[in-house]
Amino acid sequence: MVGEPMFLRKIFGKKPKAPEPQVEELSIDSLGERVGKLKQEKLSETQSKLNAMLDRLSEEREALLKELKTLSEAEPTDEVYPGLHKTALEARRLLADKLTRAVTAIERRGGFSTDELATLNSRLTKMVNLTTDAIATHSRYVRALFGSHFNSAELRLRRLHGLVREVNVLIEGTLGKMRSLDLVSSKISSQKELFFLQKFSS
Repeated sequence: MVGEPMFLRKIFGKKPKAPEPQVEELSIDSLGERVGKLKQEKLSETQSKLNAMLDRLSEEREALLKELKTLSEAEPTDEVYPGLHKTALEARRLLADKLTRAVTAIERRGGFSTDELATLNSRLTKMVNLTTDAIATHSRYVRALFGSHFNSAELRLRRLHGLVREVNVLIEGTLGKMRSLDLVSSKISSQKELFFLQKFSS
């Protein structure tokens, strides 16, 4: 390998050596405590972000419910024959009812365990699935008769779905990290058991 030209060395000097990596020696107990601390720090970090997201979810939910109320009270935007009018009114009633029941209130809280995070994620996923099915099933006639009001409600629902996706990414990332740390904890426990077995058998 060709070395640096001499004039460059004179101008810039020699390249500094990379620092040696520092190796920290930890006992099994200390390592277990470190892993426990990392788990708690990760949950605390997630909690802070999650509560801010849940506040936004709550705001979008209230906005959606207001749009659904407006939609439920709206007059048709066009003249239609009686049969279609009746069908659209029933579709609107079913749509508003299903969406209202699906978007249950989700409040912020002081702390979430990993199991509670998984439960919350499941609830939000179910909400998205139910509301998506309701739109797919009942939106055709509602859109035809109550176009602008339906569009406003659908826009709010899309925003709600977007926030749910953000929460999903946060929770899935946290649960993945916690699973990795749990695996480390399990290996530490196995090493401790092996150590004690060797100690008492010697």
